[in-house]
Amino acid sequence: MLWQAARFDNLNGAMAGLVLLAYYNGLFSTIDIAPVSGPGSFPRARCDALLSQMRARYPRSRLWLLEESRVLSAKRQPDRAIELIVGAGASPLKQVEALQWFELSLNRMFTHQYQAAADSFQHCMTLNDWSRSLYLYLAGVAHVELYRLHKYGGAHGPGGGAATTIPSPDAAAEVAKHAAEAERLLTQVPEHAGKKRFMAKQLPFETFVLRKVSKWQARAQQRGVALVDAVGVSPVEEMIYFWAGYRRLRPSHLADSLTALAWSDGGLDPHWRGEDVDERSILALLRATVLRTLGRTGEAKALLHREIVDAHAWEEYKGGLRDNWPAPLARYELAVNHWQEQDKPGVDRMEALRQCGVWIEKVAAWDSYDLDARFGIKITTARATLKALGVDMSGAVA
Repeated sequence: MLWQAARFDNLNGAMAGLVLLAYYNGLFSTIDIAPVSGPGSFPRARCDALLSQMRARYPRSRLWLLEESRVLSAKRQPDRAIELIVGAGASPLKQVEALQWFELSLNRMFTHQYQAAADSFQHCMTLNDWSRSLYLYLAGVAHVELYRLHKYGGAHGPGGGAATTIPSPDAAAEVAKHAAEAERLLTQVPEHAGKKRFMAKQLPFETFVLRKVSKWQARAQQRGVALVDAVGVSPVEEMIYFWAGYRRLRPSHLADSLTALAWSDGGLDPHWRGEDVDERSILALLRATVLRTLGRTGEAKALLHREIVDAHAWEEYKGGLRDNWPAPLARYELAVNHWQEQDKPGVDRMEALRQCGVWIEKVAAWDSYDLDARFGIKITTARATLKALGVDMSGAVA
């Protein structure tokens, strides 16, 4: 009905088009296990045609430009998506301007433009006050990455790309500047958390970032170091993962992600040898996700089994300020790996789909964990897709 309504040149048609494009280019584009053709699949050509039609019908509307930016990002062209929004200038509607800046900020974060991302997220706070704690956190962790780059000059390590060095006329001053800015922004997170609620509950991302900052503050006190030196595995890469950013990146961007992750176990983190199981699991999960996105599913599966699934019990992630999400999401990532392997040469397709179903059922039956709601639709879609393909899910137990 929405597709039918979108044909009409009136308000109803415009609203129908917005809903369709927001669903497919926003929500649906984050789903990993979905039909590749036929009913329920992503109608990319139809969406592209709809967007072209709406851009021609409303050439001055910034909403359609925003959707075009999302299309480019979904097609692994985040750099072009950034150029499109920057080149468009400011919108006369503050609400649209806020949406544009948030989309711009995410793409800058995905592509490791740390300074630009930090500036963009702070600008978002001047446009709306929906989640100031999240904006502060995202800007703060971007400065954590800048601090590491200026202090250590990049990273080499298992799976890491070439080292990245930022030349600076005064490296010590740059290091101090970014350390101070990271601490200034991150220490403001608690005072702004909880001020906005959805259905009387604190926003899930606010709960997450508040716990992360509390964890780093506790580690800083325990280790006798500055807050910026108590941060663990790349927090920007965590955010890229939770915002489904890896799906939007090309191999060159993914190489930068591997480099950022290699900071932890590549000899630059002085505390890595005694690091807790949750931090080690975060590194393994994020690295495995990047490898999977690059098509290296065999390496990704082996890493997930070796470092998380076969190595640690669920109880090891519970309690205190620990990150509990790597355990269930490692199972989810195994499911996605099997899904991606179904059409590889020499692979038994139905066995790959069955294994996918086994791991999906395991994570579907998991206890609550950080940001589990963000994966609810992914898991629901995966179960529906596998059942439609004739996969018997009854034997897949947690």
